[in-house]
Amino acid sequence: MSLDALLNFLITHRLWVLVLTLAVVAIAAIAKWRLEFLFLVKRIWYRLPLIGRTSRLAKDSTANAFSDGWYSAERSLCDDFRYFVDAFKRDKDHFNKCHSYLDKTEELGRNKLSFIGWAILLALVVFEAIGFGFVLSKWMMPDMSEQMQTQVAIPIAFVLSAILVFLTHSTGHEIYKNYLAKKVRTWYEQYEGDNRRPLTPESFNLENDGGDDEHPRYSQLLNRVDFNATVSRTWWTTGITVFLILLIAVGTFYVRAQAIEESMQYSASQDIGMDFGGALDEEGGFGGFGAANEPVNEISTEPANEQVSPWDSPAFRGSIGTYIVLSIVFIALQVVGVLVGYKYGFVGQESADARKYMGKFNTASEYMKHWEQKRTKAKLISQKHLGKLQQRMLRQAKKNNAGLEDINRLKESARRTFHIYVAEKDKDETCNAS
Repeated sequence: MSLDALLNFLITHRLWVLVLTLAVVAIAAIAKWRLEFLFLVKRIWYRLPLIGRTSRLAKDSTANAFSDGWYSAERSLCDDFRYFVDAFKRDKDHFNKCHSYLDKTEELGRNKLSFIGWAILLALVVFEAIGFGFVLSKWMMPDMSEQMQTQVAIPIAFVLSAILVFLTHSTGHEIYKNYLAKKVRTWYEQYEGDNRRPLTPESFNLENDGGDDEHPRYSQLLNRVDFNATVSRTWWTTGITVFLILLIAVGTFYVRAQAIEESMQYSASQDIGMDFGGALDEEGGFGGFGAANEPVNEISTEPANEQVSPWDSPAFRGSIGTYIVLSIVFIALQVVGVLVGYKYGFVGQESADARKYMGKFNTASEYMKHWEQKRTKAKLISQKHLGKLQQRMLRQAKKNNAGLEDINRLKESARRTFHIYVAEKDKDETCNAS
């Protein structure tokens, strides 16, 4: 019943489900490739006819004032696109600091859970929670229609799934952090060097990561992960998660068992009623009161305390077995969530920022090559837009019968390329900084 109701809900609201899914995917993609997306929007904005930025700069005479070897319109365009060229710039030294930081926190091989991973994990938990939501909604308001049950079940399912995903992921983090705490303790007890340091953390971030290069390994880890004062393991989140999972699993099993027992009792009473009515018809018809007494007495002579146990029904035993399997599957899904939390994510104070800067790369050479290619491509695209602006400015000057000096200056666009502009700006900033 719950699966049919869910399918009916998805079919009825398929357009909204599709729109919501596409919106979530689009938001996730934009968040991951934010710079690339903004660069694309900027390029489209410059290319638009009539109202585009290129058209407006070429027609605006106040933006075409010439000074310092550049037209103001050219400088405006170059400044807009230079932002992305600078944003694609990466520092090799900072990459090495991030690499060192992750290495000291024992998280060099870890990563954040991808969007697809989150989607799969959430979908598994939601489908299981929806089943529980339908059962719970029916018992909360047994007289409601099936459509109303669906509308009640969906919010319950999403609330349960959100809580469970958060708790299981946090539990995995806690277990991994306890694993690191045990490492610190073990390394501290086994350390035999002369510079053995106390279990007192110091402050080291990405900028001053090299300040404790000579410290013992346990001290480096202690300086970057927030342990408690005694560097001991804690299990608060794990205990809460285990309690909630068992509560939901047992509660789901009990409610489902009660539902099937109630359904079987109702079915049995219907069958008895039909047999009783049939006996009346056979003996005395609808109004044969005298003849109807005999079959009534036969039914009533059975012992009142002789009732058929639900466990005598194969259907009931099969349903109970199915619900036990579903509860085990539910618990297994939560274990998967805990394992995901254990394997993915970071416990170091700045580990997430370090991995975000490094991306998927583990060597500085591959990292710098990747981002240098992006910068080169951005410069080529920017030069293409600058060239189109310069052509339009030249056509506009001829159309307005500009002076020969302005025409010749506009024709000398090879002296004003985007590469030259970026080089001049970088030189000026370097001189000002020194």
